[in-house]
Amino acid sequence: MDSISETELQTIISETACPYGSQAKLDTCVWSTENITDIKLQELSDGLRQMLNKGNDHMLLMIRDIQRHSLSEWIPWFRDLLIQLSPPSYLKDEKLLAPRWYLPFDNHAFFIAFFAPCYPEGHTRRSYHPETALVLFQEKSIFPHAQHPPLTAEAKAAMQTQVRKFFAAKGKEYDAAYSYWPTALRFIVPEYIGEPPIHWWDPSE
Repeated sequence: MDSISETELQTIISETACPYGSQAKLDTCVWSTENITDIKLQELSDGLRQMLNKGNDHMLLMIRDIQRHSLSEWIPWFRDLLIQLSPPSYLKDEKLLAPRWYLPFDNHAFFIAFFAPCYPEGHTRRSYHPETALVLFQEKSIFPHAQHPPLTAEAKAAMQTQVRKFFAAKGKEYDAAYSYWPTALRFIVPEYIGEPPIHWWDPSE
């Protein structure tokens, strides 16, 4: 099985500019190609379970030697991946368009962020390497808005301001509209600011 060097991992954390990256307890899984197979899915599922058992909260799936070079090619791939990881009954409009929907997995829930080189320079979801895509699984409990009691409106606004400043310091432009989208619509985001959200679970996309 392929692996990620510590130097490469630190580059990824820095370049993806995830606000939670520097504190992440991170496990990794590497696929040498983007083809989704039963063996790869079992490897990823086992890795997620091992990560949770260790008390870690992030899993980075790296896909090397990619052949897809546009977001329109990646959307059905992303949909297929998540369908394989979660019962299809969970991937319905009435569920995914709820304000806070996370991918259920083994009594846990994950936010997922997709990164690819097809995103333009300065985009928060542009991957660090021209032949590598990334899928970051983040356990729901790490997010401030998952806290109990829930954040106040003022606290949420302050958090969103901090996120925008974080990305700006990394030279990346953050679309403020993301903050108002249902969570599932932020799993895979458009290429350009101002474009409508992507209903990635809909085969017509």
